[in-house]
Amino acid sequence: MKRIIAVFLTITVFMLSFSISVFAKEKTKISDTLQNAMSEASDDAKLEVHIWLYCHIDEDEVFRQAVKECGYIGGLPVNMTLEEVYAYKAAYNRIVSEQEAAVSYNFVTKLGIGEDDIVYLGKHSLVVLKLTKAQINEAETFSEVSSIDYANNAPAEAPADKPENSKIYEEQVKNIHPFLYNYRELYYHAGDDGVVDWALITGSTATMVDKALYMVIGNRVVIKPQSISPFGHGYAVYDVKQNTVKAVSAGMLSQYDGLEEAFNKYGCGKLIGDLDGNDEINIADATIIQRCQAKMREYPDSDTIQPYEEVDGALKYYSDFNRDGKRDISDATAIQRYLAGYSHPQS
Repeated sequence: MKRIIAVFLTITVFMLSFSISVFAKEKTKISDTLQNAMSEASDDAKLEVHIWLYCHIDEDEVFRQAVKECGYIGGLPVNMTLEEVYAYKAAYNRIVSEQEAAVSYNFVTKLGIGEDDIVYLGKHSLVVLKLTKAQINEAETFSEVSSIDYANNAPAEAPADKPENSKIYEEQVKNIHPFLYNYRELYYHAGDDGVVDWALITGSTATMVDKALYMVIGNRVVIKPQSISPFGHGYAVYDVKQNTVKAVSAGMLSQYDGLEEAFNKYGCGKLIGDLDGNDEINIADATIIQRCQAKMREYPDSDTIQPYEEVDGALKYYSDFNRDGKRDISDATAIQRYLAGYSHPQS
């Protein structure tokens, strides 16, 4: 009987040890690729690694801060203008970015990394560092660390102009969103170091919702059938450094420098204020508005933006250049001031 109990206890201890080791292996934050690289590297060698961090965002607190920063009392106004919406979204995104940056900075400070070993430390939940094996193992113990991977791939060079049918990041994008069709990369944005940090991409999904929606990016209106995220309006941003795909929205303009220019150059849609349909704002557009206001001609049916009635406080007309919710002679004046260099299209 004692022998049976001893055998039983031995088997139990073995199974418990095995379960613990398997569980620990499943819970490791270090990728298999990085573990292989670490096994081949010397103790003092430094490996370039991508570290993704948890960044808990208190959305209610961010909302309150953004509302207060915009000068509102008791919440957002019911009938906000587009300028007010953009200002609020910009404040919200900036506060989130600052919180993410604080997490990244605190993590690097706690790990004791010198500036020479910091490859990338931006306003994101991703940091890229050069670490020894000991530092990698230490980083894995930090609660804010989500995962650590080996950054052994050279970054793509930014093409000088619009590439034709380029698909540099197709594999990465389809790993995130497998069921994409008609995928293309329209534009690559490079940072000051010449390395691509984001790309404007387009595509479609198998499931489409038969309902027209529109969005405004900068001074351009895009109307598309809604599909499954991230291509709800036909376009998205692939963030190279974060390895994420984000649906294009007006709130992204403060996060991705050059997005508005890229969207205007390579996107579709129609410019606000473009009455003659030549895809640019010129004095002829102001003249058309003046003639319409003088009852010398009628505004074309195509001037009405649909389905504007489904979006509270949205634009109703392409001729509403100053975005005050109506079309009148002040839009012609706003176009003239814009062409003279006195104001931005949204002013």
